[in-house]
Formats: sequence, structure tokens, C-alpha cells
Amino acid sequence: MNRLSAFCRLCNLVAVSLISLAVPYLSGQQPEAVPPSYVLTLGTTRALAVPNFGFAGSPQCDTRGNAYFGIASASYVTHSVLRVPSDGQSETRFPPPKEFETDNLHFSVSPDGDVYELASSTLVGFSNSGDELNRTVLQLPDGFLVASFAVQSNARIAVQGIIPIPLPKPYKPGDIPEATPVTLFLDRLGKPILRNDGSQVSLSDGLQGKIASGKTGTFLQLHDTTLSVLDLDGHLENSYNLPRPRKDSKPMSLQYIDGQIAVEFAYVDPKRGFSPDSKHPEIKVGPLIEEWAIMNAEDGTIKGFYSLPDDFVGSSLCYLGNHEFLNLSVKNKQTVFLNATMP
Repeated sequence: MNRLSAFCRLCNLVAVSLISLAVPYLSGQQPEAVPPSYVLTLGTTRALAVPNFGFAGSPQCDTRGNAYFGIASASYVTHSVLRVPSDGQSETRFPPPKEFETDNLHFSVSPDGDVYELASSTLVGFSNSGDELNRTVLQLPDGFLVASFAVQSNARIAVQGIIPIPLPKPYKPGDIPEATPVTLFLDRLGKPILRNDGSQVSLSDGLQGKIASGKTGTFLQLHDTTLSVLDLDGHLENSYNLPRPRKDSKPMSLQYIDGQIAVEFAYVDPKRGFSPDSKHPEIKVGPLIEEWAIMNAEDGTIKGFYSLPDDFVGSSLCYLGNHEFLNLSVKNKQTVFLNATMP
């Protein structure tokens, strides 16, 4: 069993394996200094007293150390959310309303642990016990495909996704539709935030990224080489360059905790990865290695990159704050939570 194959991270594997991640530098531009790398120290394990489960995509955590998983169907479609507290001794499920049971869900967890699910254009908010509290129909553009979203404490909403560009007719064999990445900002009623001229506030920079909640009053947007801080109306407050642990690493997830931003990177294990197509050696497949960058939220400085020991088996979940990371592993055939600390 390798680092990640024991747990369902198929979507992340495809994203990393099939994209060339070389970072071009402008002529004469000097590459930025890469922060130092550290190996985490493994700590105690806690057996999970919950039935075995498979999950898709990146788990999320709140500031209390609870982990949230997108529970996957056999076709890797997320159909509900599972919360497991830090002690692993109980579980709470957040099932979608029955009319959305067959939809592919996207979910978002605020730093305070508020859970939201988005199916089609309907946003559903849940109580702490997993009951539906409210739902909001979002006014999204026709054909908009959601990639990620976040809800701030005052119920402002940011949604990142793509709008496909129709192919010209007649179609040709091998034609692939293009898409425009767009980030939208909505009020608590699901209506677009408007500028003074009446136009909708949106970002379309040609890059697809991930959106998350930052500190109160901000959203975070993650791209391959930058991290942006946006206010609730979608205006840019700060933008930070994002060094990577390796040129072929790809940022997979981000979270805000204790005044810091944690960014998870993943790349194909250079020792066990391989290129299936000799004509494209830059495309590699294989087990993934994860590293975390811990960034100061106020000035964007990165303290370092943090990874698990080479012999670790399992999956990294999230940063808990206070120099600790939460991981999922197996011990004596039992799924366990395992904390790891910064050296």
C-alpha cells in the first residue's frame, strides 16, 4: 500500500499526473528562493471507531481539529459529507436533500465548522448535528460548472468554476471544448454582487484555481503560482507569489487557521513514478507525495515546506494549527488518525 492508494484521492491524482507543471521564467528573471523543507515527526495514533469509508478530493478541517470527507460513490462522485472529530470516536453525516441525492456534491467547511453543500445551483446549510438549516438558489450563469466554493460568516458566497465555450459546428473528431475559468461573488440571497455600473463582480484571469474562506471578511484564491486575498465584494486586497517544493508540484488545497494559510502541494513520487508515453516524458503517473507550505496570512512569507517521512503510509489531511498536522493511516489493519508535528 503506497502513500495514497489506500484512500480515494483519484481526482487529485489525475490533476497532478496529467498536467505538465513546468514553471516558465521571463528572460533575465531570477527564480525566487525556495523556503527550507522539513520532515514532520510522527506522534500518537487514534483508532477510528467508525465504519470504513472511501472519499474523493481533498478533505477539509475546522479549527477544532474535526475532519470532513466527501464520501464517494463507486464512480468517485461525492454524494454526502462525513465529519469525524479529532478523537475518531464518533461520526456525523451531512446527507443532501433527497432531490439532490444523485447530484455530484461540492462541499465547503468554514473555519468555525459550518458545513455547506452545493448541488447544481442550490446551496444547503447544515446544523452542527447534520440537519438542514437553510437552502439558497444561487444565480449562476447558464452552463456554469462549479469547481469549488466558500461561504463567509455573514453568508457572502464565492464560487469558482468554468463556463464551457460551445464548439463550432460541424464538430471534428478529437475536438475538445474550451472553457473560461470564472470566480463569482454572491450575497446571502444568492444574487450577484454588482459594481456601481450595474455589472456583476467576477474574476476571469484565464486560470482555474480554488477558493476558500480566509479570516473574517476575506476569501482566499489559490492558483499554481499565486495566492490572492479578496474582500467579500471580490476586490483584491493582496496577492502573494507561491513558491513550490518542486517544479512539478501542484497546489491541491488550502485552509486558513490561526492567522496562517496552509497550502497542500502534491507531486508524483520521483522514485516510483513513470511516464506512460515516451513522446511526453513530462507527463508522469504514480503514487503521490504531499508537502505543506505554511504561510503568514499578513505578509505572505512562507516559513517552510513540511512533509511526512518516506516510510509513512496513508494520506495527509490538514493543518491543525499549533505546529500540528492531521493524517490518516492504518495500524494493525485499523484506520487511524495520526498527528505529526513540526520539528
